[in-house]
Amino acid sequence: ELVTNRDYNADYHVTLGLVYRELGDLTEARRKYRDFLGCAGSPALASLLLAESYARDQRMDEAMKNLEKAAAQGMNVMRAARQFPALAALTKDTQFIRLALRLEAYELEEEREFRDPFTPRGIQTSTW
Repeated sequence: ELVTNRDYNADYHVTLGLVYRELGDLTEARRKYRDFLGCAGSPALASLLLAESYARDQRMDEAMKNLEKAAAQGMNVMRAARQFPALAALTKDTQFIRLALRLEAYELEEEREFRDPFTPRGIQTSTW
């Protein structure tokens, strides 16, 4: 009733998607996750939930595509995979490991000199 009365509320859609997930209707759950995204819901969360639902259906290629989308939106997929048992099988996949390692990339603020990011500030390092 809440989704019918307030179709624009993203939280109602994701909640209903989670209910369908628990009932085992993954097709309907995915539809609600997409509705959640269409109502300005979090793209990272929607992609993660879609990935988990595809993994439950053993559709690992689709799961990986959605994990990549989640990671691109800032989701820590390594932590997420530990929280969702259906995604655990992907953690041994080479493509997943590459994806998780890409999360470790970051840029240093521009400074006059480059520094080793693993050396605490204040300790002199050689300049490049």
